[in-house]
Amino acid sequence: MSGKKRVNLGILVLVVVLVALCAMLISCDNVEQKTPFTYRNNPEDNPTAMADIVADPDAVYGFRPSETGSLNMYLDIDWSDETLINGYKEERIEYHRSIDTMYDIIQEMQLEHASIEEMARAVSTKRNELRLAAYENDPEGLAEVKNYNFNKYGHEEGPLPDELYEKYGSWEMVMSKAFSANSGLDACLGLYDQYFFLYVALGQVSAHKSSFTYRNNPEDNPTAMADIVADPDAVYGFRPSETGSLNMYLDIDWSDETLINGYKEERIEYHRSIDTMYDIIQEMQLEHASIEEMARAVSTKRNELRLAAYENDPEGLAEVKNYNFNKYGHEEGPLPDELYEKYGSWEMVMSKAFSANSGLDACLGLYDQYFFLYAALGQVRG
Repeated sequence: MSGKKRVNLGILVLVVVLVALCAMLISCDNVEQKTPFTYRNNPEDNPTAMADIVADPDAVYGFRPSETGSLNMYLDIDWSDETLINGYKEERIEYHRSIDTMYDIIQEMQLEHASIEEMARAVSTKRNELRLAAYENDPEGLAEVKNYNFNKYGHEEGPLPDELYEKYGSWEMVMSKAFSANSGLDACLGLYDQYFFLYVALGQVSAHKSSFTYRNNPEDNPTAMADIVADPDAVYGFRPSETGSLNMYLDIDWSDETLINGYKEERIEYHRSIDTMYDIIQEMQLEHASIEEMARAVSTKRNELRLAAYENDPEGLAEVKNYNFNKYGHEEGPLPDELYEKYGSWEMVMSKAFSANSGLDACLGLYDQYFFLYAALGQVRG
């Protein structure tokens, strides 16, 4: 072979190698760099969850059922298949949504420091009610279910809390069965953070500081985040920002659980004092009332409540009425139209009626409980 041919062949080989390298580089560039999914609350800190699952970096949500746990019937599923797993996730979400009222009961009772027995009794009873309510448009089906319950339990309602306690041996299990709660399955399906509060209620984990999470993320609410910042050391995951309207609270130690829960109780008392206004909002939302209609209603009710607070104090009532008359020209207090003229929007009129601050509620562990109000105010979608 001549020198010239050897050179040409060498050049050809070099070109082929370069083309192959370029193809490999292009291929690598086109491969989507998948960011591993992580939870704010680590399922590996939950022994109950980990009894059923194992960490798996190839799984869509970082976990899959273990061979020895109660979820081993799902071993044949490809937990790395994102489309497949998200299909199962949607089914699980639909189940959780079907018992939303039970989650509301748990969260309200947690705020009231109810015992595990009290919560288990409440949700177990509600679960029976929901099962029967599912047949409200099916009288034959309802009759069948009631007949089944009567034959099995001796009454139509379904299993009573005490019967379930006798069967399972603990109130934690009674509550868990009411929810069909499986923290391991939720972890495998990307839902562990969303229902973390339930595992706390069941005693599977403790809600210490950065472990606390909301079902509705305050970070999705621009109005709230204008006043606060996320802080993993804060008791409820958030504290006031230096630039927002809550900066008078910057000197508070938001990591002090005892201190913050004291402020939380004060905030709860405030919210309770205007419970009737929350009822008005929730009823009007169901009727698809406009923001103006809701603002007018709660602003008027707020004036009524201010005067009603002095029902046993005639002198104080006279003073308030006199103050209102001198300031507004009438005894009731500021009228809705006057407030609209002052603040420029019905959202602001309603917000002022409630002294609503979603950021403060987020800092004090109350964001989920009053989420409906932020939705009514247009801060978030309900």
